[in-house]
Amino acid sequence: MGSASFVRDLRARHRLTQAQLARRAGTTQARVSALERGLVSPGVELLERLVTACGEELVLTTRPLAAWHDDDPDLRARFRALSVDERLAAATAAARQLQSSHSPTS
Repeated sequence: MGSASFVRDLRARHRLTQAQLARRAGTTQARVSALERGLVSPGVELLERLVTACGEELVLTTRPLAAWHDDDPDLRARFRALSVDERLAAATAAARQLQSSHSPTS
């Protein structure tokens, strides 16, 4: 999931218009629109404001890669080649996986 779909899904989940979300987060409707269309990438600070405006908490975490080797130039090159959206998508997927692995079972 990229930042555009993250923001769009967040807003839809809370049944807010772009203008309502913008007002709550202290930004403009045009900025929310640009985010949702992928024209701009939000920083963590703006993402946090958007998420908080919806009554949620933005949680970013890290974990070691399964086969991480600092001396692997190919791995470092692949990481540097990721876009901001790809990094956000990877972090979101990791957070979901971590959350599901720590959910209590019934």
